[in-house]
Amino acid sequence: MLATLVVSQLGNFTKAAERCSVTQPALTRAIQKLEDELGGLLFSRERCHVHLTDLGRLLEPEFREMIERRERAKRAASRFLRLEGAQLTVGVMCTIGPMRFVGFLNHFRVAHPGIELTLIEGVPARLSEMLLAGELDVAIMAQPDGFSDPLWEPEALLYAVRTALADIHAAAGQARGRDKVRDRIAALSAREREVLEDLLAGGTNKTIARTLGLSPRSVEIHRARVMEALGARTLSEAVLIATEAGVRPAGQDGD
Repeated sequence: MLATLVVSQLGNFTKAAERCSVTQPALTRAIQKLEDELGGLLFSRERCHVHLTDLGRLLEPEFREMIERRERAKRAASRFLRLEGAQLTVGVMCTIGPMRFVGFLNHFRVAHPGIELTLIEGVPARLSEMLLAGELDVAIMAQPDGFSDPLWEPEALLYAVRTALADIHAAAGQARGRDKVRDRIAALSAREREVLEDLLAGGTNKTIARTLGLSPRSVEIHRARVMEALGARTLSEAVLIATEAGVRPAGQDGD
């Protein structure tokens, strides 16, 4: 679908393939496969120009919406993995009281600013009910005679803790990775940054060369340095990495 939009924008399969960092035959096959699935042609293929058919114009907004929804889903997943906007509800036995947790709470909020922590006081019987009903994520309590079997499943508890820690470590690793990417982008030269932003805006080596007053060969060298700095193997990967790091296409002002 992305290839379809790029071809529609550029009106040329060769330029679109270069923009998508794929070969022209591969891009053509991808579009033909989509046309086969839809049961009709998306493009009218003329010798010097390619343009959307009526079916293509009808479906173009749908393709854009699907791509935007996919990007929104990826951003939502990224925020979730970074624990942004996460909620943690903790039950505390009345005899313990929240005042004993002031130091912990302050430390927790500094260490995890994206997590909204809620404390609920109650007697063990009520906290147990809330825990089993999923109204609490964790409860801090004690009883002289211990707890019933549903609350005492050490293997399940250990598995849940291991899983949670693994998710937290993975999210932390991703956050560190994004910080490294931002540092690499900050280390780019002014010219390399310009090339990167023009690439995000959909420029090719030739159009970027005209815009910046460079030779296509110079743009190719800068582009190679940018991709090396981002650790990207393809232009599509470089665009995705830079976009997730907050780089905006040339011509787009910040919010």
